[in-house]
Amino acid sequence: MRICFVANARSVHTRKWVQYFAEKDNEILVLSQEEVPIPGAQVLPVLRVTSRNWLIRKFEVLRNTWRFWSVVRAFAPDIVHVHCIADSITNLLWYWGMKNLFVSPWGSDIILGGSPFYRRFLFRQAKVITATSRFLADMTRHYTNKEVHVVPFGVDCEVFRPTERINTSSVVTLGFIKHLKAQCGPEYLIQVMSLIAAKHPQTRLLMAGSGEMRSQLEALTRQLGLTRSVSFLGAVEHHRVPELLKNVDIFVMPSIWEGFGVAAVEAEAMEIPVVATRVGGIPEIIVDGETGILVELGNSEQLAQAILTLIENPALRRQMGERGRKHVLANYRWKDNAALMERLYHGFVHSSKERVS
Repeated sequence: MRICFVANARSVHTRKWVQYFAEKDNEILVLSQEEVPIPGAQVLPVLRVTSRNWLIRKFEVLRNTWRFWSVVRAFAPDIVHVHCIADSITNLLWYWGMKNLFVSPWGSDIILGGSPFYRRFLFRQAKVITATSRFLADMTRHYTNKEVHVVPFGVDCEVFRPTERINTSSVVTLGFIKHLKAQCGPEYLIQVMSLIAAKHPQTRLLMAGSGEMRSQLEALTRQLGLTRSVSFLGAVEHHRVPELLKNVDIFVMPSIWEGFGVAAVEAEAMEIPVVATRVGGIPEIIVDGETGILVELGNSEQLAQAILTLIENPALRRQMGERGRKHVLANYRWKDNAALMERLYHGFVHSSKERVS
């Protein structure tokens, strides 16, 4: 097959899709904002609009539309798969009349506010729609009556697997591996950390990720007297995440909203119990009381108590961790999830050829 992905070439999600289908001897083209090399694919920058001038921006949109159609016609793909939808006139100019369009919202593109008109138009053009969680599928159905296939974004369970812990001391380490953005709730975790440190002063928190809130969070840490308890690690490349998780005893994800929550799935795969907010797609991946503990959004007391419960019960941490990996193996193995997408591709291409013949 020839597959054209319209997606962010820097995203680890895009790169995993490309790698999977390239290894199956498919021809891959990625249309992105930047020309970031991806092994096994040709990456072309056709999406960028840079000017702040209204008139020039309109010209850039038309220029990009011409580039898009020129490249797509020359490549002649069997599938054009849009990952993370635009909320703009691009949906009209690029996808109108396209006969082989797959569309997969990723989360913020469907959860946050935007133009219902452009979203509905794109979904009308789509031949197949997928979402990574039942929650995200339900959100997508607000804009279309078409079937939405749930294809989770799983993890490589050979890479994310239980190994000997680097942290073998009695000191419990909490882990947060997300963007330092408001939607991920990092400030709530730091505020709760002051309650935890008062009872268990040796507990440590590793904050991995970059984002616009870092300086604010560092200031909050100093204000609460937590500089010895909280470490800011900055952005961590995805291939280094398993090594980082070897240091973590409890993974915490106090998100304000979450379409899926792959970071929690990665922690579960390594037999680490998860404390997370009961929002979005999180209740699908965390079985409350079995693989982790879910708390209500904004309830700092619940969040603190859930973490303290796991700090004070090593046997419970171990049990939840073991159940978490079993849950991932049953539902979120990357190769199983990618194979489901592959079946959708082959089914569509096969039915298209039958219609032509």
